[in-house]
Parts: sequence; structure tokens; C-alpha cells
Amino acid sequence: MEVGYAQRGNPAPRVAFDTMWQRLQERYGSQSAHGGDGSRVGTDAIALSKKRRAQMRMRADALAKSAADEDAPSTPHESGLVREEDEGGHGEEEYAEYTGATERIPLGREAERKRAVLRRQQIRSMIASTQGGNDDGDEDDIAIVVRQPRAQAPVPVSAETLIHDEQEALPDHGDGDDDDREAQDAWERAQMRRMDVDMGDQLEAPPVATRIPLVSAQPTPRSCLARLEALRAQWEHEAVERNDAVRTMEQELGEVQEEERALQSEIVELEAKSVWLTDMNAFTDALASFFDTKTPLLEALEHNVQALLIDRSVTRRRLRTEADAWLSDADKKQFLEGAAQLRKEHALVMSDVENDAFRDPAVELVPRFEAWRTRYLGDYDKAWGGLALANAWEWYARYEIALWDPLWRAADDDLCLGGPVDGIPGFAWEHAMSAYVGESNAGGDNEMLATMLTRVVVPRLEALAQAYDAYSAMETTAALQVVEQVSYVVEKTPMRSLLSAYRDALDRAVREPVSHVLARLALVQHVLLWCTYYDDAWDYHAYENVARQAVTSAWSAVQQAPRMDDIVKAVREVCCVWPTSFLPSERQVYSVY
Repeated sequence: MEVGYAQRGNPAPRVAFDTMWQRLQERYGSQSAHGGDGSRVGTDAIALSKKRRAQMRMRADALAKSAADEDAPSTPHESGLVREEDEGGHGEEEYAEYTGATERIPLGREAERKRAVLRRQQIRSMIASTQGGNDDGDEDDIAIVVRQPRAQAPVPVSAETLIHDEQEALPDHGDGDDDDREAQDAWERAQMRRMDVDMGDQLEAPPVATRIPLVSAQPTPRSCLARLEALRAQWEHEAVERNDAVRTMEQELGEVQEEERALQSEIVELEAKSVWLTDMNAFTDALASFFDTKTPLLEALEHNVQALLIDRSVTRRRLRTEADAWLSDADKKQFLEGAAQLRKEHALVMSDVENDAFRDPAVELVPRFEAWRTRYLGDYDKAWGGLALANAWEWYARYEIALWDPLWRAADDDLCLGGPVDGIPGFAWEHAMSAYVGESNAGGDNEMLATMLTRVVVPRLEALAQAYDAYSAMETTAALQVVEQVSYVVEKTPMRSLLSAYRDALDRAVREPVSHVLARLALVQHVLLWCTYYDDAWDYHAYENVARQAVTSAWSAVQQAPRMDDIVKAVREVCCVWPTSFLPSERQVYSVY
């Protein structure tokens, strides 16, 4: 940079150059990648830059000189360029006048202006000859368009050259340019007049030729009649289609109206159903609250009843001297006092209930479920309404059989705590439930009785098995009767649980230290009566062991006792109830009597 300044005659102080160089570094960063050592521009770059600047100055000087020559007045000259057509030996010299080969194209601005004036005169004379007028007139009436040279690719030039070109490109606002524009407009208007086009404020589209219409034949009466028949057929067809469309729309309208009436009726039914179910829900909630309050009292009553019956059975075992031993007067008095107290507790459970709907299920509970089944059978079936009623009825059934003593059927009724003599069919809930179910099987109605026996009766009989005295013929007969009633309805699983409880009771009786021969023979007879219910393989071996132990113990007592008529009679009674295929070897021993 210092060298460049010195060569151009513009020395610059070193301090100013360093300041400028520092500013360039701060603004554009380091230029070490562009040559030299990074602190100065390389020597080759400086030389190339000076060469380019010299070329640009030479080009600008040439352009300025050319422009000055064109602006200065000079004599017309012809171009020194030789065209291909001007070369001899081609045989076209005789046609040069006709082809325009002898023309010379003048160069320069003044020559181009004169050529344009001459061309306008020629065009004006041609227009005048065409229109029948003269060709005299102002030379400026028709403008000549001067074709501009094709644009060349831009060449990078220096600042001085760019400024010169821009000055050359500036329009000349002299009279010549105005005349040229006016002449151009006049020539365009003349050309449009030659083509019979009216010039307004703006050019219009050329007229379009109108198509000549085809000539149609004159109609005849027959053709008119045929056309009318065709129109009539078309109109009749359209009328039929419209009538069909009207009927279809009327039918659809009727269907829509019918559907609307059905929906309105359904809405009314749903509203009524909603009201009814809401009331039903409120009643069941109140009933559930009632059960939650009374269930603890009922469970306490059932526990006390069970304790009293077990105490009676234990007392009999202690006092047993023969098969059917009765309680002593003191034991009987104690039992009667306990039974009276249990009856008071039973009445106390419902003593504070004033609403009959909660005292008796037949008042409101059963009628509500029956109305549900009648009015909304589908919902009743889907919700298993029968089983739901059995669940609600369960508490009342437990309350009714709380004082039930099915195993005691003595001559003295005072020793029986309570309950019907004929067993399960004697209860009110069994009659009411059988009447409710009838022939219905919707919502699990046909399973209501089995559900009630499984949840209420079977657990009650299993608890009473602890108070069962297998030595008593009366209790054995009553127990077999109740078990038989249950076996018709209850499934295998709860039935097996019930039979297991009574098999355990038989096993306890066999293990009692009873030495009386008749008591032992009576026990064997009672054990053999249960054989019908233990023929299933699930519990056969357990029952067989109990029966074999009872038979063996009783035979030992028979052999030790003298042969008396009572003993012989008892042995024969045992053989009468003994199944033929059960313990055949032991049965053969007893057959000697």
C-alpha cells in the first residue's frame, strides 16, 4: 500500500496509514488468508490491481474520444467495412440495385438521423400513394423507430467508466427526441388506419366475423304433431316422476312422524321409568339401612339359640343311661327358662319397627319386585332381579328360622324350642317365594329357592349338627327328613359341606364311652340310615370308617352281654336297615342273629 501511494504521486504519512489499517482490521478482521504475511497486501495482488486500473482508464478514454467525434460536425463518410455481398466473383453484381447490395450503412449519430429522416419521407410517400393523397407534409408527422443494438453482457468497469456510461445513457431532451416520439406515434396511427381500425384512447380488439346461421327447413303439420306428442310424453313422464316423488316423500314423512310419535312415547315411558327406578332405589337404600341396624341383633339371637340347643344335647349325653333318655326336671326347667328368654329376644328385634313395609316383606318388598318384573322385564332379566330379591329376602328368612329346632320332636312339646313340624315347607317365606317364582325363569327366579336354602338353611343345619344326638332315634329321623328336603334343591358343594358336618357328629357319637348294648345297637342303626347320602366317592371312605368303628364297637358289646330278646330284636332291626353291598363281612357276622 505504501508503494502504491508513492507510485501514484500521493504519499501518505505512515501514521495515517497505520490508523486506517487498524480500523480495517477491527471492522473486517484479519486478511492473512488473502496473501502475503497477513500484515500487508502481496506484491502480485498490487501489480494485478494496477494493471486493471490502467485498462479501465484506457477504455474510458477511448469511449470519451468516440463520443466527442460523433458530437463534432464532420462530413459524411462511408464505412470502410466490406460486406460479403460486395466481394467480386459471385455473379450477383447485376442484381445489386434490386437487392440493395449497393447500399452503404452510414455510422455515427448524424448519419443515423439523416437516414431516419429519409426513411420517414419514404413511408409518408407510400402512405400518401395508398390513400390517394400527396406525400407533402411535415417530415415530422411519422416517427421512425430506431432499432437499438442487442444488450451485451455487463463488463466490469471502473468507477470512472461507470460514471461515463451513465452520462452517455441519459436521454437527450432536445427537439430531436420529441420529434422522434411524435413521428413514432404518427406512424402507428397511420398503420392502424390502413388496417381500418378506429383509434380511441386505447387499442381495441379486431372485429370477429359473424357466423352465418344455417337455414332450417320449414316445419310440417306431421313434424309439429310428432314434436307435440314427444313433448306430451315427456311431460307425462315428468308428471309420473313428480307424483312418485311426492308419494315417496309423503311416505317418508309419515314414517318420520310415526318415529317422532314413538320417540315421544318412549321419552314419556323413560321419564316414568326414571321416576319409578328412583323411588325403587330410595326404598332399597332405606331397606339396606334397616338391615345394617338389625343384623347385629339377629346374629346375637342366633348365637344364643345355638348355645341353648348344644347345652341340651350335652346334658342328655351326660345323663344317658339308655337310648332315649329324657332330661331331668331341673334340666327341663332350665331349658324352658332359656327358651322363654330367646322368644323375648326374638320379639325385641322387631319391637321398634312401626312401618309394615319393613316388618313384612310381603307388604312392599315383594310387590315392588313383582311390578319391576311386570313393567320392565328386560331390565329385570338383565339385572337378575330374582336373585336380588332373594338377597333382600334373606334377612327375613333368617329371622323366621332363628328359633327353629328341627331335630327335637318329643312328645312333650315344651322341650321343642320352636319351628314347624313338617320342616322347610312350613315356613311363611317358603310359601311366599314359591308363589312369587311360579313358572318364571326371568332374572334368576328359578334359582331363588336354591339360593335361599344355600345361604340360610344350610348354614343353620350345619350349626345344629353340633347339637345332634346320634343315639336319639327321634333326632336322627328329623335330621334325615330335613337333609332330604334340602338335597332336592341345593347343589353338590353346599350339600357336601352339610353332610360332612353330620358325619363329624356321627364320629363324635361313636367315640363316646357308652357301654349299654342297646344304645350301641341303636347308634349302629342310626349310622347305617345315613348311608344313602354317603354313596358318593368324595366322602365314602370317611363315612365307611365311622360306620365300621360303630359296628365293631357294638358287636363287642353284644358278645359280652347275655343273649336276651331285646338284644336279638335290636340286632335284627340293624340288619333290616343294613345295605347289602355296604360292609358285607360285618353284615354277615350280624346275620347270625
